[in-house]
Formats: sequence, C-alpha cells, structure tokens
Amino acid sequence: MRVRVWGSAAAAVSVAALALAPGAVATSSPVSTKAVTEYGRVTFVPDGDTIDVKIDDVKPDAGRTGTRIRFVGLQAMEQHTYKVDLTQATGECHALEATARLREILGGERNDYRHRRTDGARVMLSAKDSSSSSRNRELRMVSTKDALGDWQDVAITMLTDGMTLPFFNGVEYTHNKEYRVAARAAAAQNLGIWNPDSCPGNRPSPHAQLAMHVNWDAPGDDAKHLNGEYFRVTNTGTTTASLSGWWVRDSSLRDFFHFPKGASIRPGQKVFVHVGKGLAKRSTNGNQHFYWGQTTPAFENITGAPKYMGDGGYLFDTIGNLRAWEMYGH
Repeated sequence: MRVRVWGSAAAAVSVAALALAPGAVATSSPVSTKAVTEYGRVTFVPDGDTIDVKIDDVKPDAGRTGTRIRFVGLQAMEQHTYKVDLTQATGECHALEATARLREILGGERNDYRHRRTDGARVMLSAKDSSSSSRNRELRMVSTKDALGDWQDVAITMLTDGMTLPFFNGVEYTHNKEYRVAARAAAAQNLGIWNPDSCPGNRPSPHAQLAMHVNWDAPGDDAKHLNGEYFRVTNTGTTTASLSGWWVRDSSLRDFFHFPKGASIRPGQKVFVHVGKGLAKRSTNGNQHFYWGQTTPAFENITGAPKYMGDGGYLFDTIGNLRAWEMYGH
C-alpha cells in the first residue's frame, strides 16, 4: 500500500507503506511480535499527539470515549487541562495550537455512545508490534482519507505544519526518516513551533543569538558515563543573554532541565547541561556546567537503515519560544 502525504507542503515528502499485513511477523524486537492494522472512528482529540478511537467491533472501556491512541512520531508541547472547548484548556505555548490542528484534521469533539454519535474522521491504525504502547495508550501510526479516498499519514501533516517536535521510535520505526524530513522542512520555514518569536508576550533577551549542540554519545558505555552526554549552548552573538528560567529538553517526555535563577551566557561563552548528576553550577575556563540529574542515558544513538534513529536538543525561553535546537540523525 502506498500512502500519499496530507498537507500543502506534502509533495516534498515521500511516505512508504504504513502497515504490514495483519498477522505478519515483525523483526524489530528479540521475540516474535505481530503487526496490527485496525480501523475505527475518532471520538475525541484531547491533545496534539493523542486521540480516542472507537475501533471497529471493539467495545470502549467503561467510562472512556474509545481506545486511547498515542501517535508514533509526534511529541506535542504539554497540555495541562483538557476540555472540549479549547478556550477553557491550558498548556504550554503551541500545545493548544497542535490540538486545534489535529481536531481540524480528525474532528472528534462529540462523544455520546448512547446515541451512537461519533463525529470524527475514520482512521487506520497500524503498528509493527501490536503491544507497542506509551503510558497505557496504544502506540500507533495514524492515517485518514482525503476527499479522493487516499490514505494520508496524519503525523506527516502535523510535522510539516510545524505543530510538534518529531519523536523517533526504535520499534515503530517505519517512518522515522520521513518524519525527520518533514520536521526539518518546517524548521527551515520557521513554521509553528520552529518560529522563535511565536509565543505571546515579550521575548526574553530578544537579541540573543544562541546555538545548540547535543553530544549524544558519551565516551565508552553511555550508562556508566552519563555526564558524557550533554546539551551545549553557545552564545554566538554580541550581547549577554539571561538563561534564568529557560529550559532544555530532548524529544522524550521527562523532567526537563530548568536553568536556575541568575543563569546567563556571555558572548562567546559555552554552557553545558550534563545528563547525570554533579555540582549545581561550576565554571571552567569561561564555561558553565549544569547537571540534569538523570539516572539513565537521555539521547538516542544514531542508526542507519532501517530504523534511522536519532533525537534532538531544544532550548526554550521562559514564555515557550524555541530559541535554539539541534535535530540529529540521518
């Protein structure tokens, strides 16, 4: 099955077949697992990377609007409260925009099974491993049909529009490379989350020119040398920038590192955020070192075909603008 890409900028992105035949054996894990392809209708879109789906011939869980599905390939900014009326919902900058865009694509604002009302789009859900999940949500690639009846990869649409960060998966890796291409295309155009001046409010340190580098491969065993993995922020401009309250993250959802009060970076200076534990702040030859406090490696290692794994490092200011980033991988 060939799947065309949804969206105005989609012609630049080629998408391969989304699903294996039901019952086919995937080879991405040490034990045999079965691929899955299911169909259903969207009943609710709570946020920018999650949907509820009434899967054909499957009864919803008690008290639920359907099976909760977590998108492969997407990492939306965090939404704090969930409402049908998004004017009453709250979240980080770009979180509600992602939810609104996903609702525009898939619908699903009503959910009343007693009257058999499900107004969302019909979707195809697929995975190389039927057991793939994330926080009690089934992890799936999601497609829907356009007016011509062609299946469209919804994650490609969201990434092409700049609605979310890309999130690469080592098991559900079918479209890792395409997702990276779509995200980089959006970033090149400063779309959505990639626009460094898109969040409401006065941009902190507006003239700051910062660059991000991710050292994703520590010397030796990453698990034994956590501090060999780090974010490195460099001030390439001519003015000192405050980092107080700014934060860095990778693609995963974990406790992000927030710079402490008073942190700053001078012209030409480098600031490091090491993955492991250490002194809260240390200066060495004009560099500043901070410690994230993680107990396991944070960054995915680069791999080639077929998985095309990678990750990224992202620096956000206090109002949520993405001010520096590096996305790595083939």
